[in-house]
Amino acid sequence: MPLAYTCHGNPGGWPVFYCHGTPGSSCEVLLPTRLADQVYLIAVDRPGYGKSPFIDSYPVSQFASDLEQLADHLKINAFSALGFSGGGFFALTAAALLPERLKSLGLLSTPAPHEMQSPLDGTGPMNGPIWATAKDQPEKLIEQLQTLLKDAPAIYQVMTGSLCENDQKLFTQKQVADTYLKAMSDALAQGSLTLATRITQELQQLLQPWPFELRNIQQPVFIYQGTTDQLIRPVHAEALSRALPRAELTIDPAGGHYQGIGNPSRFAELLLKLVSASQASGQ
Repeated sequence: MPLAYTCHGNPGGWPVFYCHGTPGSSCEVLLPTRLADQVYLIAVDRPGYGKSPFIDSYPVSQFASDLEQLADHLKINAFSALGFSGGGFFALTAAALLPERLKSLGLLSTPAPHEMQSPLDGTGPMNGPIWATAKDQPEKLIEQLQTLLKDAPAIYQVMTGSLCENDQKLFTQKQVADTYLKAMSDALAQGSLTLATRITQELQQLLQPWPFELRNIQQPVFIYQGTTDQLIRPVHAEALSRALPRAELTIDPAGGHYQGIGNPSRFAELLLKLVSASQASGQ
């Protein structure tokens, strides 16, 4: 299906497809100004978010196929992907299913429940109960989320209320707060019921067996994780680093959940790694 998307930077630069969080939208990320000539950042709305129509029972493998179709539409042969939080699962799937075209991968604050002793290990006080309800009582979670996430300010309050001190400081920056509110407003474009349903379905997919093996992903993978992240603990990033054959792990002792996309220097550093790795592969 056609995916809605937002482009930043130079169409002649290295293309990087951005996979937003859960919840989120293509508006949640900004390209650092100093990379405007080097990088072509294409942020994609998954079905049910922003302007991408909702599809019931949308398999994660279909996202890889739709991303490939979008690359064809934009006349892009080779590219990188970058996934934030729940979007990391979709970026990993694209890397696994599109090995000839996806040349490097970035993961920010990405969960890896199947690498834990128990799928709910390493979740925070907010995520843990939500994941458990998605797994065992999805209809109940849809009802709860529809009430909780009725508008963008409500989402902002729920999400930021569970963040660490470092993230709280980050959100005192007007541009960061305004960008997040815009992203959540777009996430709600199709209504609170659609958003609640899509979040629940994505969490169910995250917690079910994945349609690929991490050890089969042979591209360079750059993983960023904040030590003080209250949503996804560092044990997830460490597990991903062990499971992926060509992983490079960066642990930020002062980082929270949102430092990777909200801190321009951190985000630029990761994007440059994706570009360099792709150039090294001869692309």
